[in-house]
Amino acid sequence: MAGAFAVRALPPGPVVVVDDVLTTGATLGAAVAALRAAGATEVTAVALARTPRRSGSTRESEVIET
Repeated sequence: MAGAFAVRALPPGPVVVVDDVLTTGATLGAAVAALRAAGATEVTAVALARTPRRSGSTRESEVIET
């Protein structure tokens, strides 16, 4: 998802990114990466729901570390 998001104007202060459903974390990760590249220093990512992990999967989302 690299390049999927662009920041036109960075708001002052902390930024909160909200996603409806966290599946792999790719959407939130790309949004947070774009904000950080634009100079955001405090970004919080929030998901309203999460899809269940597939049986045998050990992968955790990397989005938690924003």
